[in-house]
Amino acid sequence: MLDDKIVSLKNYFANDITRIISEEISKFMIGLKSETMESTKTHDPFKENTSTIISEINNKICTLESENKKLKDEILELKNVYKLPNIENNIYESKLNDTRNNKKIVIYGLNEYHSETEEYLHYRISTMIQEICGINITGYVEEITRIGRKGHRRPVVVEFLSKRLPKHLLQNHQLFQNTGISISEYLDKETFLKRKKLSQILTEARRNGHHAVIRNNKLLIDGKEVNKSQKENLYTSYNNETLLYNNSEYYSTNVNNRTIIHSSQSDNKQLPNYNSRPYNHVDHSFREQF
Repeated sequence: MLDDKIVSLKNYFANDITRIISEEISKFMIGLKSETMESTKTHDPFKENTSTIISEINNKICTLESENKKLKDEILELKNVYKLPNIENNIYESKLNDTRNNKKIVIYGLNEYHSETEEYLHYRISTMIQEICGINITGYVEEITRIGRKGHRRPVVVEFLSKRLPKHLLQNHQLFQNTGISISEYLDKETFLKRKKLSQILTEARRNGHHAVIRNNKLLIDGKEVNKSQKENLYTSYNNETLLYNNSEYYSTNVNNRTIIHSSQSDNKQLPNYNSRPYNHVDHSFREQF
């Protein structure tokens, strides 16, 4: 009888303990689930800070891109503003050089003496032009100098105070024939190279039976001006042929601001030998006097 009561009490307590444990476990699980749900709903501080930093960086990048575009536009505008004065200065310098070059002539065939002074050279040239052309250039000369390597007969560049006098001398260049002396217009390096290229095209055009002249540094073939692309095509087609650009192959004349380059081959003409023929108007030793 006693044993039955003990067994009954054990079963009761066991069931009660099991119930309590089950209730506690259930409460714990419910609480854990609730906490999990709450933690899921709440924002992670680290994630929130990261998102804020990324957003700020994006805003700064957008600002920098906008400022960079603005700076590029300003730089482009400044370049355009700076470019215009440069173009104007280049045009002005080009015109200034052209004006100064128009005041110069080059004299060929004048003997060069040892320790020759500019004053003596000025005297010789003044006397020569007075004898040949009947013009007194004393007081109208700005500068006289020889160009090229030292030798017995370097060309002489004469710069006058105005361009009227050299223009008149060039228009009457034929007066220097048979004197051993010749004159031509002065060409700077850039103009010379350009004229040299044009002269090659001119010569080949004449060989092909065309009428070709150079006028104001422009090439005219059969009365029509040759444009830049045509010049390049013509020059490319002729660049494999030999061009001797010297007094034995070409000579130029200047008439009414029009320069004509003649070729001894295309015109079938013999160039006058200025160094051997005497000056008929004064005496046979005219050349040696100067």
